[in-house]
Amino acid sequence: MTKATELAGRRATAVGDPRVVVPKSVEVAAVLSERVRHRDVQLRRAFVRRGKSTRPTPLMHMLRGGRGGVVRAKLYLSLLWMAVGEGHSVTYPARTWATLLGLADPDTRGSRRVTEALAWLAEESFVEIHGGSGAPLTVVVKSERGDGSRYSVPGASIKRLQEAGRPIGREVYDKVPRSLWTNGWLPLLSGPELACFLVLLSARQAASDSADSGSWFASSLLADRYDMSDDTRQRGMRGLRDLGIVSVKPIVVGRSSVDYQRSRKQYKLLLERLDASPPLETLK
Repeated sequence: MTKATELAGRRATAVGDPRVVVPKSVEVAAVLSERVRHRDVQLRRAFVRRGKSTRPTPLMHMLRGGRGGVVRAKLYLSLLWMAVGEGHSVTYPARTWATLLGLADPDTRGSRRVTEALAWLAEESFVEIHGGSGAPLTVVVKSERGDGSRYSVPGASIKRLQEAGRPIGREVYDKVPRSLWTNGWLPLLSGPELACFLVLLSARQAASDSADSGSWFASSLLADRYDMSDDTRQRGMRGLRDLGIVSVKPIVVGRSSVDYQRSRKQYKLLLERLDASPPLETLK
């Protein structure tokens, strides 16, 4: 990697261009992936979908919680990726997280954004923070539900419940592929794009991972189940389509005639797209 390429990536991120790969992010992700034995992220479906509650979903609460929502959501997902050891704590400098997320100026402004995101996550009971005074903070991950309860890896929790003959509904999870980090995709995603990605991932895996199936979302379903507006869906799906992560297909529904027919958009998540790196664009 040349210095010019690195600077191009950093400059593009600084001016808000979400389509430029930040090479340093990929380098850090490769190191971290090795440390967690190349695992994917097990994300409880309750993070994305409502149950019987009418409260905002944890995901949308993060994204809407004021400036920096997308940093909070990306950071929390990254913490879940790393928090696999006993106690589910991780200790890395803020600049490491800033670099992983592709934030501009990771040693200064990027680190401040990470510190602000951690403070919000702690206040909202998604993490606990220990240490400080110039040393890297130790972050203890809490439940995806944001209720302050202890975190456990969903797969391990399901195994214990099954052995005890108990229902596993609250522990059902979706796998967020590590390639989202290791191939440089996560820094490219806006808040609406990340939200739509996780919603589509949940819908796809809930439908038994049928590779040929797509998903469609009525406005009422989006609002009631995923706490998502039509505007967020439109912006997010359009961005994912432009990245090649989602395909969109119009499907005719109901009765049709020569004058009128109803149709809806069916979205298909193309996870295999994440197996390759996004095309590296440079600024002129």
